[in-house]
Amino acid sequence: MKKKLPIIAIIAALAVCIFIVTSEFGDKKEKAKQYESLAASVSDEALPEAMGKTYEFIQTNPESGLAVIYTFEISETDDGTRIGRIIADSSAESYEIICAVLREEDAEVFIFGRYAEGELSGADFSAGDVLARLHFKDGRVIPEWVGLRDVTSGDVVANF
Repeated sequence: MKKKLPIIAIIAALAVCIFIVTSEFGDKKEKAKQYESLAASVSDEALPEAMGKTYEFIQTNPESGLAVIYTFEISETDDGTRIGRIIADSSAESYEIICAVLREEDAEVFIFGRYAEGELSGADFSAGDVLARLHFKDGRVIPEWVGLRDVTSGDVVANF
């Protein structure tokens, strides 16, 4: 019996680990479905004439020395849906993305919905992709590039 006790403990620990991993996988899958649903809700939504909050950041490309200016706008529609817009403007290209915006913990999460009318970009996003998170800490806004990370490389600084 004493020889079987360590084996039983190892099997129990493995079972707990498997449970944790599978529950996290299920949570991620559920969150992805939620993001896709939010993206679909703004895909046909008309943007409000006046957007609410605006945040702007500059990202410099170390290879070219050129900068991309990212403007993040957030507004709430009449039905309570939070909608956002990301405008990326550089000398090489400019594009506008319509996003669902979701508040999670200390961040505003921008979820790809669609490109604005007639807009195209070299970036290939799908409905529900997280593009960026704007974290609010100690009175500062700290951007976390998620999907936008692959568009341009370089440091990001606040433009205010």
